[in-house]
Amino acid sequence: MTCGVYSIINIINNKQYIGSSRKIESRWKAHIRLLNNNNHHSQHLQNAWLKYGEHNFKFIILLECSPNERIVFEQK
Repeated sequence: MTCGVYSIINIINNKQYIGSSRKIESRWKAHIRLLNNNNHHSQHLQNAWLKYGEHNFKFIILLECSPNERIVFEQK
């Protein structure tokens, strides 16, 4: 599992959701489940997901780091 900072990018308009996790791959699966169930905590991301569809988003790791550093890097 990868610890660090990640981005969910809308490839249509290049808007991004930035997050961090101790287990990025598991967190992405949780995002997808919530978004597909129309139950994500970010209303902006949820609306875009519904408008553009899952196939217009990509998930990338921005930075791998220790669990203690991830929040600091996410906020930068």
